[in-house]
Formats: sequence, C-alpha cells, structure tokens
Amino acid sequence: MKKIFSISLTVILAAAFLAGCQPTPDNSAVSQKDLEQMLALAASGQNTTGSLTERLGIPSRYEAHVKNKKGNLNVAIDADIILPKTNAVPLVRVEAHPFGQPVVDKLIAALFKEGKLYESDALSEMTKSEISERLVQLKLRKAELERQGMKPLNQPLSPNSGESDSGIGAFEAESKSSSKKDEAAAVSMNQLDMVIESIKGMEELIKTAPDEKQLVETSGNLENTSDSIKSAHVAQLNPEGGMCALHVVNNERQNSYWAEYINRGDFEPTFGSYYTEELWSKMSKESDRAEADALAFPVITAEEARQIAERFLEQIGVDYLVSERSEKVIGSSSVEYGDGTRSGNLIKAYQFQYVRQIDGVPVTYTSTETAMDWGDSTVWSWDYETMTLVVDDGGIAGMSWHAPYKLTETITDNTAMLPFSRIREVFEKMILIDHSDDAEEGGADINITEVRLGLARIWEQNNLKNGLLIPVWDFFGTRTVYFEDKDGQPKSYTDQWPGQTLLTVNAIDGSIIDRSEGY
Repeated sequence: MKKIFSISLTVILAAAFLAGCQPTPDNSAVSQKDLEQMLALAASGQNTTGSLTERLGIPSRYEAHVKNKKGNLNVAIDADIILPKTNAVPLVRVEAHPFGQPVVDKLIAALFKEGKLYESDALSEMTKSEISERLVQLKLRKAELERQGMKPLNQPLSPNSGESDSGIGAFEAESKSSSKKDEAAAVSMNQLDMVIESIKGMEELIKTAPDEKQLVETSGNLENTSDSIKSAHVAQLNPEGGMCALHVVNNERQNSYWAEYINRGDFEPTFGSYYTEELWSKMSKESDRAEADALAFPVITAEEARQIAERFLEQIGVDYLVSERSEKVIGSSSVEYGDGTRSGNLIKAYQFQYVRQIDGVPVTYTSTETAMDWGDSTVWSWDYETMTLVVDDGGIAGMSWHAPYKLTETITDNTAMLPFSRIREVFEKMILIDHSDDAEEGGADINITEVRLGLARIWEQNNLKNGLLIPVWDFFGTRTVYFEDKDGQPKSYTDQWPGQTLLTVNAIDGSIIDRSEGY
C-alpha cells in the first residue's frame, strides 16, 4: 500500500502537491517542503461564521455506490456523517510523553487499596499447585486434539483434524492453504506439537517452582531497568483470590510508553484481549464458548459502568480523554496461547475506549494501534494514544493506557479544510485503488456505514518522536473478500473489527493517510 496518494482536485492543489501521487519522498528537503505546504494550506484561514456543515457543505448522510472496471470490487456507501460539536477544528503539534512519578502515584492511589505493595513478577510466578492445574488442562487438550485425529509434527493430517470451529482466522488460514507448501506449513504449526512442548516445559518448571507465592515488597517508584527503560511493577493480593497488578513502562529507545492494570481474580500479568459477543462467537473454541455461556454479564448497567470509568479518570486527573466507543465484551489475559490453551480467568464486562479531545474535537478512535516507519536499518514504531477501560461488578477490571501525548504547539485553532464534495471525489476514486488487491482473486464487497470527521496523528518528517494532530475523514465499515479454497469451493471472510477504518482522507489537502505507517 502506498503511503500517501493525492487527487488533483484543483489547479492550486495540484501545483502544491505535485509529488502527492507518489510515496512520501525519501529526500528530506522535499518531504519537509510538502509538510510546509500542507501547514500553509491549513493555516490559510477559514470563516468561522456558521457550522461546519454549512461551511463545508456536509450532508446529513452519504449514500452512493461505486465499483471498479471489472465489476468485482463493489463499494456501497450508506453512512451517517459524524461531526465534532464545534465550528472549528485545530491543528496541533504533539510529542511522545513518558509517564512521570506523579501519574504513577495517582494510578496506584486510584487502583489499589490501603496496604503493602508487592513486586508483580514475584506474585505472578506460578506455584507447584498452579502448574499442576495447568498440566491437567494441557493433558486434556492433548487428548482432545488426538481424538480429533491430529498427528504430531510432520505427520499427515486426517481430513477432520485440527479445530472444527470456523471463524475469521479459519477463513484466512483456509484461503492460504491452496498449495502443498502451505499444507506442510500448516502441519508444522499444528497445536498438538505446541501442547506437547508446553507439557514438557511445565513438567520441568514444576521441579523448581515455589510452594507458595513470594511476597517481595516494593515502593511503587519508577526505577531504571536499563539505560533506556524506567518501569514500575506493583501488585496486591485480592481477598477473593488472585492479584491486582499495575505495570508502567517508559522505553525511551523504542519510543514506547504504556501503563496496564489487571484485576480479574487470577495471577496472569498481561492485560489481555477482549472481544464483542459477535466476534467472540466467531473466533473462540467450542470449549471457551461453553465457558463464556456459563458466565453472566455484570449486574451493573452500562451507565453505572461508565460512571465508574469516569470517576477513575477524575481520580487520576485526566480530563482531556473522552469515550469514543463502548460495548459488552468477553475476554481474559490470553484468549488463546499458541499451544491451544487459555490462560487466566475468563470474564464478561463493559469496555470503554477513550481518546484525547482538543477544543471539543476528539481524536478519532480506530483499531489501528501502531504506526511503523521502516528505515534503512531501524524500524521505528509509535503507538496511537488510547486508553481502554474494562469494568465489571468489582470496578476497574483492566486498564490499558498507551502512548500519551504532550501538546507542544497549536499551529492553528481553525484549520482550513476542503469542502465535503471534494472529499467525496477523493474517496470514491481512492477506495477502489487502495483496495484493488482485495479483488484480485474472487472479488470483494466494501460497505461503508459511518463517516467521521476528527483528528489523527501523523509523523512529522525527520523527527520520529514528534507528530501533528490534523483533521481527517475516516470511512468505517466492513470488508468481505471472496476466494476459492484448495478444492475449488467458493469461500469468503469478512473483516468487521470495531473501529476498522477502510480509508482515511486528509481533510486539508485530500491526500490518503496510511494509519499503519503514520502518514
């Protein structure tokens, strides 16, 4: 996928962005010039009289249908248009910002009860009894896979071997199994081998495992883990069982700053993964679905859960985050290990996605989590700023706070933007180009159900720890790809992740933003 595309919208824009139809130039002088031109356009001024709807000619709904010349890539648009409740959209310069000790102290005060704090690594270390329980699960899993007909590494698979449950991953795996080479790769990665290796590992681990949890007190202060890393890892024992744990990591070298909290009544140290009921039913194993069916969703209402989340934000002094998405979810610390077993307690809860809001304009939430810059010798990454809160009847069951920004400069508080008619022209042409690969085999259908104007962060050239929050249009929806399996039977899979944007258009100049690359 190319990094940035531009459409010749007007003579002025064509002249200003002559190189816009190519990937962002490697030449730093050219790259910087393009950035300067965009900033000049953004700050050229715009009448603030009237609403965004009036000034940009934005309809209440966007309905259209476009397709490629072959007719095998169809894009149906029947979408609400979501706008910020302001008359102006800012453009702001930001930089990656580490967590300071005052923030860590507030997190500890809000998430832990009075009492001693312990090192989470020591508490999460498995005891002999916990390893014994895991061995029972693994051996049951091994017997199940053998009953299904799965053979160990480099043995032929029977027609009914492996997982019988279908889902998004199963469709994608099947689409890639049309050659003998791919079939051999599938055999080499079968779950029975992983389970056998895990059993061996657990049997070795139990020999030196402690009989009881080790309690090693800690202050909760950020400490130097290495030359470039400062971190704090604290935990407490829960009276009901398990632990609650907070991990804060500032990694200067990798430009990575994150804080995660877990309180699920187990000793697993990771935040985990959570899915809507629909996605869970498609992606999980039959045994996990049966376990989830036996669990009840929280007694508290969605509004009561939201109030718990909002009180937490007040306690830690974060008033610039707003909730962009909320849903009921099912998940655990690790929904699926490579060996086919699940680790940690399964819970049902409410999940809230929070994003930064600037002058009443939110940064649009998307499922793309990280921007990657592929340099000559080093791969740089920079997560997008988000906070995810998981809430159940016990309160905050999980928090994942990644990549907080520091606002360094407001370039303009009223960004000049293209009229929506121009954005529509760009979208209807570029959606077919950007997703042309989807139609290569059996065709594809794209359905756009929501169009949103908000802010998005892009890299600032020649400085990979600084970026710009610029206004963009995001087109959300689903993508269905059709193909034939190895037997020539028609198949399909549908991407429908929450927050999945199918195209992101720069509202200033009409260029296409690749969120996975950050510009």
